[in-house]
Amino acid sequence: MTASQPPASTKAETSAKLAFRPLPVPQVDVRGFWGDRVDAVAAKTAGILYDRCVEARMLEQIDPDRPSPGVVIPFHSPSPDEADAQGAEFTGSTVTTQMFWDSDWGKTIEAAAYSLYHRRNPDLEKKIDAVIDMYGKLQQPDGFFRVGTSASSPACAGPTCATATNSIAPAT
Repeated sequence: MTASQPPASTKAETSAKLAFRPLPVPQVDVRGFWGDRVDAVAAKTAGILYDRCVEARMLEQIDPDRPSPGVVIPFHSPSPDEADAQGAEFTGSTVTTQMFWDSDWGKTIEAAAYSLYHRRNPDLEKKIDAVIDMYGKLQQPDGFFRVGTSASSPACAGPTCATATNSIAPAT
């Protein structure tokens, strides 16, 4: 066997691999400890994640129909306990340079989709659909989403404008 050739599998191994398939989501009913957590995400957490993204002004960064607000750096307010533990004075707000708009929105959309499957919430569904529509408008002809460059500078849509932090590859 060479490194480029996978090992030959037996019929039994192939059958075993084909025998396992994850259950479709409609057939899964989570109860008890984890069921309570699923209910909490559906009832509150997904909406809170959306609200936090809006409060951090992430929505402004991806809305192609608004004038660019420029680069927005979200604020993080440590609690008095966090400030005390760091030996610092509580200031109420500090600047963080961590700007993960795409991943934060992606996680928010994923949580909302899962929770909407379990519990209908027309208000949350409408908000999430609007965010997805914004991303749809930012997709470039080559399939990439260059959110930072497209939203803040529509004239800069070519591959030379993309950076590793704001370029999302198309699904294959």
